[in-house]
Amino acid sequence: MDNVRIPTGDGDYRSLIGRLSDMYGRGGRVFTIGDIVFTTASLLLGLTPGYGAVAGIQMVTYRFLQGGLGGAMMFGNSAALITDVYPPERRGGVAQGIVGISFSAGSILGLVIGGLLATINWRWVFLYNVPIGIISIVWAYRSVYGLPAGFAKAKIDWIGASLLTVSLVLLLMGLMLSMTPYGNSSLGWGNPMVWILLGIGGALFSSLFFIESKIPEPMLRVRLFRIRQFTYGVVSSLFLFLAQGANVFVLSLLLQAIYLPLHGVPYADTPLWLVYT
Repeated sequence: MDNVRIPTGDGDYRSLIGRLSDMYGRGGRVFTIGDIVFTTASLLLGLTPGYGAVAGIQMVTYRFLQGGLGGAMMFGNSAALITDVYPPERRGGVAQGIVGISFSAGSILGLVIGGLLATINWRWVFLYNVPIGIISIVWAYRSVYGLPAGFAKAKIDWIGASLLTVSLVLLLMGLMLSMTPYGNSSLGWGNPMVWILLGIGGALFSSLFFIESKIPEPMLRVRLFRIRQFTYGVVSSLFLFLAQGANVFVLSLLLQAIYLPLHGVPYADTPLWLVYT
């Protein structure tokens, strides 16, 4: 236990995005680029033409760019930016408090504003991010883009990052396929492909811990799980985000499939119809 250190924000202990941030500007540049990607993807989502499978594939692709890339580049660097900008005595009570309140308020207001905009046109759910994003890009460029680089010699754990990405994609594909009808069932748990995807994804994810323990500079330091407080915190966060994610997922379906049609929006104009038609 004595040779295990608690993460301090250095590049050795952070994700792929965090490692890139350490190499190319201490988070400021990557944050600004992520802001640009997020705003551009929001615009593309709002302007997605047509209906049916082609439009659905476009929206999935743009949504991946918006949240999976742009959002990750911004969210993954917020704590590091606070460390670089604020002095130690103001990080916890002031900076982290503001970020925590903003995140919680945004999670609530986003659902409410999105529901109201969807009654007008679902495209505005994405388009309203554009002006906010432009203001954020200007602020980020003027405030944090020029922060100096920190760990130029840091190495990227491409093996761990690739393995984690592939395993999560396979698991999510299996779960999504399980929710589609198969045969005479309304769910797809009888589909062999569901279990193949879940099995391969689960095996790859399980092997991640063994492989990461053998890599000199891993993305995930398995030794940290020897710290009981760290393990309890990770498990608690897992259940917290599972509950929050399930809540957002159910609310989004409720708004699109039930609330909007009951309040005068034709079902054919909802995002669900756009994707599944």
